[in-house]
Amino acid sequence: MSKAEVPRRRGGVPPRAPEPAGHEAAATATVSSWQRTAGVTLLLTAIVPVVLIAFAWPAGRAAIHDVPFGVAGSARQVAATAQRLEQARPGAFDVHRYARRPGRARCHRGT
Repeated sequence: MSKAEVPRRRGGVPPRAPEPAGHEAAATATVSSWQRTAGVTLLLTAIVPVVLIAFAWPAGRAAIHDVPFGVAGSARQVAATAQRLEQARPGAFDVHRYARRPGRARCHRGT
């Protein structure tokens, strides 16, 4: 083989040029890793607030409404209790009066 001939691999394809060595290879890898890091940071900076809002929004707007609340006693006692509950949480409780013992038992069973 003469000096003019380029050694060829199987199939007639010349060998690849050697990869840049030393400082050039490290600089190329560093730039791409910094770009990837910056991209991931920006992506997370955009995604995290959206996820936090998605979970915080329903919790911030949740409230109780018309929860059944059974009171056993005289009409005056039931009215006083209902008034205090309405003042504390307007519209939150639906007060039911149970005057007899069997009514209280039915209230506890949920029927």
